[in-house]
Amino acid sequence: MEGVIFSNNVIAIHGHAHNSTVRCIKSGSSYIVNAAFTNIWKPVILEVGNEGLRSISVSCQEVKHEKGGGPSILDFMK
Repeated sequence: MEGVIFSNNVIAIHGHAHNSTVRCIKSGSSYIVNAAFTNIWKPVILEVGNEGLRSISVSCQEVKHEKGGGPSILDFMK
């Protein structure tokens, strides 16, 4: 799934990841956002325009995604 997300410059928002310590992962122009986060009741606010994401209210960890190999994004969400 992450290969599809990071190959197509999209924003993927999910409800939770068990034991996650990262709210947002970014690779290129694509994002995976954990919108539900234990003990943090602040909303994730996204501003999106024609050119893509303009701003996001949480900090995103930059990762390098390599096609066909390398670490999984799930490795960064533990």
